[in-house]
Amino acid sequence: MRIKRRIWPLFAIGLTLFTTAAATSAYVDQLHLNFSAAAIGSPEEFRLVVVDEGKVVRHDNAVLPIADSNLLFPGHTLSKQLIVANNHRVIAGDVEVSLDAIGVDGGFDLSGYLRFTVIDQDGTVLMGDKDHPENGESRWDAKASLGKLLGRAKPSLQDGADWVPGSASSYREITILIHLLNHAALQQQHSGLARVLLRLEATTVS
Repeated sequence: MRIKRRIWPLFAIGLTLFTTAAATSAYVDQLHLNFSAAAIGSPEEFRLVVVDEGKVVRHDNAVLPIADSNLLFPGHTLSKQLIVANNHRVIAGDVEVSLDAIGVDGGFDLSGYLRFTVIDQDGTVLMGDKDHPENGESRWDAKASLGKLLGRAKPSLQDGADWVPGSASSYREITILIHLLNHAALQQQHSGLARVLLRLEATTVS
């Protein structure tokens, strides 16, 4: 912010001092106002939550099981449905979703052979390819925008609480497809493991 300062001539300062000295009495008043009864801002956390198939609210670092995940084999696709929701009563957020995978001890690293697709509730493909999930995004490029989620217009929900939908524009149901490529490098393997990570990022918007 740039503040402009107005410079008055010196003779005006002298005139002001003379006028003040000549006054013998004056009414004096001061007015102090608060712009809010307590404070400005919001005590509620701006937070995204996910809701699994059991309609249970999950906060950060939750574990979201995928049905039949132990049956993943080359050329096969797993599917996971979940709800992404804005948990704040009023503040809206612009949401981005990304997926990653890392190898884990105990098996051949599958992370580089996974392909991801994300489908919006209206059938729009946000990333990847729903008809050919083998053409989905790799762990290095699996990122997409969910767009703007408005405030839920209801009290926020605690971790583990039963899902109570807020306003229709405050949440989206998405489907995530996880495909394991039928790659030559996997034909020599008898097992493999990877941990899939879902990351949701939101930026407040008006």
